[in-house]
Amino acid sequence: MTFTTLRIGDPASARVLGYASMLFAIAAGGLSAAPEFAVVTGGGTFYAYSTYKSTSSIQYAIDNDLLKALVTDLGGGQWSLQITPLKQPLATVYFPWQSHRTPLDDDITNDIYYYPNLLGRTEHALNRNSDWAWYGSTYPGPASAPLVVMADHLSAKIVAATNWPPKTVTPLYAAQRMVLRYDDSVPVGTSSNYHALIATVTGNAEAGDVPWQNALDLYRLWLDSNLGKITYPVWMWAGQGMLNLQLQSYRTTANLANAWQPLRDIYPWVLMWGQMSPYPGGGCCGIDPATNRYYAAPFQMDSRFIPSLPDWVKNIVGMGYHAGFYSAPYSHLYGDMPSDRLDTPTGLQAFTAILNMNRRYGANSFYLDTFARLLWGNPAPILDAFRTNTIPKDAMSEGIVDIYPLPGLVSGALAGGNNCGAPSKTPETYTVTTFPAFVRYLLNDRMIYWGESNDDRQFWGEGTPAGCDYATSCAHGACNYGIERQILLTGARIEFRPGRENPVLAAIISERKRVGWWQRQPRYMATKGLRLSGIPNSSNVEISAFEDVSGKTLFAIDNPNLISTLSFSFGGRSYVVPARAVAILTAD
Repeated sequence: MTFTTLRIGDPASARVLGYASMLFAIAAGGLSAAPEFAVVTGGGTFYAYSTYKSTSSIQYAIDNDLLKALVTDLGGGQWSLQITPLKQPLATVYFPWQSHRTPLDDDITNDIYYYPNLLGRTEHALNRNSDWAWYGSTYPGPASAPLVVMADHLSAKIVAATNWPPKTVTPLYAAQRMVLRYDDSVPVGTSSNYHALIATVTGNAEAGDVPWQNALDLYRLWLDSNLGKITYPVWMWAGQGMLNLQLQSYRTTANLANAWQPLRDIYPWVLMWGQMSPYPGGGCCGIDPATNRYYAAPFQMDSRFIPSLPDWVKNIVGMGYHAGFYSAPYSHLYGDMPSDRLDTPTGLQAFTAILNMNRRYGANSFYLDTFARLLWGNPAPILDAFRTNTIPKDAMSEGIVDIYPLPGLVSGALAGGNNCGAPSKTPETYTVTTFPAFVRYLLNDRMIYWGESNDDRQFWGEGTPAGCDYATSCAHGACNYGIERQILLTGARIEFRPGRENPVLAAIISERKRVGWWQRQPRYMATKGLRLSGIPNSSNVEISAFEDVSGKTLFAIDNPNLISTLSFSFGGRSYVVPARAVAILTAD
């Protein structure tokens, strides 16, 4: 098979993509079954390859003046690319690439993109229907998993990076295309390998066979086969969650014991922010807003807390409880401080020095801010740091990433900043919104914590959310107790701040205690297997299914309007929705 390279004369697509020019390698003999790939050279020229020479029934080759490449069908929707540049280094590799649209069917109006920002973000396909106008975020960090899904109620397509050890990658979508972009340079004469899952699945959402869930099942099967089961320290399962103490609001430590004492059996894990900040109003993170620099040496405790705060922490740790302080990797966001990645010796050394400082203050656990929300380096060395306990597992990260063995504080996952999510919004009815069920379903056995941190605080209790279109979407109390309801429906543990009790939170705790929730360690199954045709949207009733360690199914039911005439079915059995704001049922 012979190849001809065609130059496209400065097309609009080249300008949109930002490349000097675009070239497409085209072969006579028609398209092959193998997925396309594309590269960008160090000089900024884009090349795309869509047809190959077949070297066997499962392998497809490219061999020209620019590069050698071999695409292999690994079965089950899994593909690999081995690529070696011959003349110029490669700045970027796309695998897969899609020159042409690959629609689900002939109706784009009900197609939705599902993306793993925070706990999930959705966007109507019609809203991003311009060629090459990509949306995407880097994994690991801004993206919780290296994938993107496009789905309607009957089918779904998934494109996911399946590299092991994992690689940094950016999943992208636009105009009925989904691609994976790698921005690490490939030197001349050096081979680099990339793996991808590319699959289409079917289902019937109305019957509880949800296509986007079926697509995620394929990736999760691959992830488990490589990563293995993530387990958490036994002590993390005690109580109902953790206590969040904002120390910048405390003049002294005198009131800490009084705040924690009545709550310690419910929230036996104490995590503290603001130990570095002056009183009052110094902020959570030790940064002086006037200078954008640390008040003192990074993460060094404010003098008003010494020695009383370390003494108190050492005391409660000695009683068998767990306590930790705010910390984070070094970041360029704050003044002159270097931003050393955690895949470098200097970056890892700086980070462990901060953790050791907190150990000297008595901490036996840690909060790692930004850890699962920013890209802190090549994920493979970071995983090695967990294996050697250089980065401890007795910790909580901000956010959650599929490969990191830490529980995550999913702060802001409902509001989602400029995504303008809200309890009343669904992927079907809003052009862009957050969708926490997406990543929660993918990582359904992972421990997450949820509460008032970041902009989700406006949905705690009976608040009045501000900004976005909340005056409309939250009218008539539609967003009341929004975070508490998400805690119930996603199986999250509670991030609690003293003095913020309310009846819905109390009902959740009571129901969980009644059924022995945390002893059963339920996995979140979203709406899989649920038939909800008897639950009208106007009722505001929401139901999630869970499966416990013994295989029993549980249902978490949110019924804010106390409706008594509704029912749903699961496994051929019908269940009545209790006329209670919060209920947990066990399947027959």
